Amino acid sequence: MKKKFQISKFLFILLFFLLAGQTALATDNPSIYFEGPIESSIFLSDFVVNVFIDTDKPINAVDLEIFYPKDKLKFLSFDNTGSIVDIWQTTPKVLSNGNIGLTGGLFRSFVGKGGLIMSLSFRAQSSGQYKLSLAKSNIYMADGKGTKIPVDISAYTISVKENKEIISLPVSSHSQTPFNSDKSIPELFVEKAQSPVEGSSLIVFYATDAESGIKQTQMRTKKWWTFSSWQDVVNPVLYPNGAWSIEFKVANNTGLENIKSIFYFLELCKKVLIVLFFVFILVFIVFKVYNNRK
Repeated sequence: MKKKFQISKFLFILLFFLLAGQTALATDNPSIYFEGPIESSIFLSDFVVNVFIDTDKPINAVDLEIFYPKDKLKFLSFDNTGSIVDIWQTTPKVLSNGNIGLTGGLFRSFVGKGGLIMSLSFRAQSSGQYKLSLAKSNIYMADGKGTKIPVDISAYTISVKENKEIISLPVSSHSQTPFNSDKSIPELFVEKAQSPVEGSSLIVFYATDAESGIKQTQMRTKKWWTFSSWQDVVNPVLYPNGAWSIEFKVANNTGLENIKSIFYFLELCKKVLIVLFFVFILVFIVFKVYNNRK
């Protein structure tokens, strides 16, 4: 009965949109916008800008480039606390063209308003009126095909003044939780995967911390008896040839850590067989030398 109701509901919604015409459909584009202070002061020159998305269509990937005046504003850091993005293809960073690149995917598709993509921290170098905008705004639909959909964009302007008076927008709920209140370790899930294109072995991890955000994800490997040093990694990770034990460590912005391990037992068996082979050879040589001396 419930299934029939859901089908009827789906048909009703489909019929509604067909009858609504192209004018209604034209307003369905996702909207990306910025939120932050409208004014700041060079005496309190650091400020945070949140990047949000509103969408009525399910999305599961973003590829953005944020333009800002590099000679007037200095990009300090990013914070992914509460972000809808689960996997970052590369850590958000300043690209070779000077823009800030944000490229990542979502395990669960997002539909709704006020979906936080990222919080960005800047420092004003001098007074003036400065604008942030999107040089690239690729949003992909969660339809199994990676369909790119049109996006409505709203630029952001901040006025940096010489005096100390600041007029700000209400503080976003995403920035109200102080980092030192985060007492729980970040969540970390790790699993093996296969590249659908090359067929190579991959390792995919999912790290999240709803309170203070993820600061760093690292990996180390064990090919024989000891682990390698920790190295920063981004999704997905190509399987290191010869490794039989791999550890992932994720840290949040309060310093709390979580470590997960995965094992490749076939690789471990190979190592054990190699060791047994050399032990056998060594025993054989010792036994032969011993017999020759008798």
